[in-house]
Amino acid sequence: FLTLSNALGLYTSYLYPFFMIAQLAYVLYSYKKIKAFLSSFFVSGLTFLPFVPIFLQQLLEGMNVKEKLPGWEFVVSTPQLKALPMVFGKLLFGMLPLDFNFLLVFLSGSMVVLSLLVAYKTRLHTQLQKHQFLLFWIFMPVLTAWLISFAVPVLSPKRVLFILPALYIFIAAISTQEYKNYSTKLVLNLFLLLLFAVNTIGTFSYYTNQNLHRENWTALHAQIYTDFSVTDTLLVYSFPEPFAPMRWYDQTKLQTIDSLTTNALYIEDVADLNNTLKVTTNYSSVLVFDYLRDLSDPQKKIDTVLLELGFIELG
Repeated sequence: FLTLSNALGLYTSYLYPFFMIAQLAYVLYSYKKIKAFLSSFFVSGLTFLPFVPIFLQQLLEGMNVKEKLPGWEFVVSTPQLKALPMVFGKLLFGMLPLDFNFLLVFLSGSMVVLSLLVAYKTRLHTQLQKHQFLLFWIFMPVLTAWLISFAVPVLSPKRVLFILPALYIFIAAISTQEYKNYSTKLVLNLFLLLLFAVNTIGTFSYYTNQNLHRENWTALHAQIYTDFSVTDTLLVYSFPEPFAPMRWYDQTKLQTIDSLTTNALYIEDVADLNNTLKVTTNYSSVLVFDYLRDLSDPQKKIDTVLLELGFIELG
């Protein structure tokens, strides 16, 4: 199971190596079980070796972007002081925005109270002893990623989803044991009902509320090619290259709309912005991508230059 989950996990999240670190830490902690884990960890390590250069490159790129683009760390990761509670909050509440509102406060308060009651009723300290591996799986990757984030911003809830199975296995392990005490059973059932309700609300909200979805690049690409001339339109990116989703969907077109980039992450690093944008005068329509421009072009200098070149802002 571990070998398979490691091999698959490497290609679902570049933070998955932190789970391998958690496994190694568990093996060293429970040295008596080293034989049982050694073969799995060895095979996992072999599957990870081809990924090492990519992993190191991603870390270097992360450090580079953090240095060259002010504010980038707040986009790709959660602020350090909020990161740990936010990660576990998101694992429970899913796509629901963790804003301060009555429903969230009620659900969170109920979850905390019931969790403390469950911990008391089920003698949590004995459960922790029995399920040490799950605890390493849950907490070690998050803690390691959190520490790394002081240098390279990497920690966000979606990147550590691989700990979610361990969290639910741990809850299931506690819940499925035989308890003779009626009050213990009642508390556990209430906790599980609340957990199920939170999951249901989060899933329903995700499917019904478009504001919780990721960016709809498919529809945007289709709209641009429907509303604008392919030969007389220019796409402008305040970025080193055109955005990957646009390049991806351009593969479906025989003729694509021309693109222009600033060749820099930050607008202040563009030596001569006026000269860079001068080519726009060869087109009748210029579409400037506003995505991430609060970081890359916070003063909207591209707009200013385009207006100076004679363009009129239509929308």
